[in-house]
Amino acid sequence: MEGDRWMDDEHPVTHPLVARVADYVDACNRHDVDAVLGFYTTDVRFELVGAWVRQGRDELRRLAEYDKGTNCVLSMVNPSVVASDTVEVELVDRNDWFGLVGVDQVIFPSVTFRFRGDKISEVRVVMSEDGAAALSRASSRVMAWMREKYPGELAGLMPGGRRVYSAEAAAKWLRLLKEWREERPWGASRQ
Repeated sequence: MEGDRWMDDEHPVTHPLVARVADYVDACNRHDVDAVLGFYTTDVRFELVGAWVRQGRDELRRLAEYDKGTNCVLSMVNPSVVASDTVEVELVDRNDWFGLVGVDQVIFPSVTFRFRGDKISEVRVVMSEDGAAALSRASSRVMAWMREKYPGELAGLMPGGRRVYSAEAAAKWLRLLKEWREERPWGASRQ
């Protein structure tokens, strides 16, 4: 099973679980929320290590709707089957939220998918240190602006410091981030 890789047409997906992850990534990129949810068990656990855990399809529906709203596009690199029920991949994430704050992409060097049958029962995502640092720098500038200009909206988008994931939240973030960028003639990359 070692050596199963997803790279291009010359190196096709050969293992059924790797093919399943590739289909899942495709559904994410098509922003087909119902198709994405169809890959999960009802009690799925999704963890962004060090940040949050979401449990169950209802919470993941909101996350999928947020990803759709921010135009998330994932690229899968170097998948490998690490156990009979587990695939590990690297994911590269690009979305409009990242772009508006001046971050081209965020790399998740370790994304583990655990399966129960043909359904994903657990996803464990580790963000790269560089990606976390870039988002932290960019977020701190945006948060300072929002605390000053839109404290009520910021509180609604991040009650208790925890980001709300939903289609509505994605739309609000993008609207505010576009305004933030418009106020900066030099763009988001400098403060």
